[in-house]
Amino acid sequence: MRTRLALSLLMAGVVAGVGARQSTFRARVDMVTVDVSVTRDNLPVSALTARDFTVLDNGVAQDVEAVRIDSQPLDVTLLLDASDSVAGRMFERLTSAVGDTARVLTPRDRLRVIWFSHAVKALSGFAPGGRAPVLTQVVPQGGTSLFDALVAAMIKTRPPDRRHVLIGLTDGRDTTSIFVAVAAREVALRSDAVVHLALAWQWPPASGTAPSGGLDEVAAATGGTTFSFNTAESISDLCKTLIDDFRSGYVLQYAAKNVTVGGWHELTVTVSKPGPYSVRARKGYGG
Repeated sequence: MRTRLALSLLMAGVVAGVGARQSTFRARVDMVTVDVSVTRDNLPVSALTARDFTVLDNGVAQDVEAVRIDSQPLDVTLLLDASDSVAGRMFERLTSAVGDTARVLTPRDRLRVIWFSHAVKALSGFAPGGRAPVLTQVVPQGGTSLFDALVAAMIKTRPPDRRHVLIGLTDGRDTTSIFVAVAAREVALRSDAVVHLALAWQWPPASGTAPSGGLDEVAAATGGTTFSFNTAESISDLCKTLIDDFRSGYVLQYAAKNVTVGGWHELTVTVSKPGPYSVRARKGYGG
């Protein structure tokens, strides 16, 4: 009972701490900045202007002052499964994808690599893109603490002149996390990263390999996605596609008006132009 209580207090403390430190992700009293992805027929949409977006902040329409396909450099975090279930060929492909991903980034971009199993096994700092980083030796073993790793990766404040995308790749259910899905989602809501989770199940999927519940909500809170992919597919190509899509996304800016400065702000972002547009953006921010 004492252990369960201690873990509960730890989760509450970390989530509260993240809220205190990152409650505004990239929102200040005078300006709110939001990463937005717009697609049509699964293809990125370009050439939209401020007049093409409708942004509701706590239900109140805002005047979007700036819309651009952003040229800011990227911070890319790769969150990679190193549990015993990925030993062998899968682990080799994950390691290879790190180098391939680094090489598709520009020198202005940065790459960080986090390996996890039942605990966070190795955490590297951000290194310039363009060449493969030096990787800490990691041996696949143990269980899968995906929610714990997500929390560790999302507790990072990006500089105001950069954008942050987090790509998580795992082939198994969460089996050993202290954090639960609800706590991870609370951190995600206050993180400034856009989170994509690729669930690399064997194909056809074996019995009992369904995704851990709550992953969809964690990713969606940031404006990201969760999806499964065939393990025969190229992991390097998958990472490149996610980074290219993120780089082609929009950055919206507006000065919040007619809403209370403090507290939680629900965000709704849509495209006002006619057409079957699909829009992804974070669910809100702390004022």
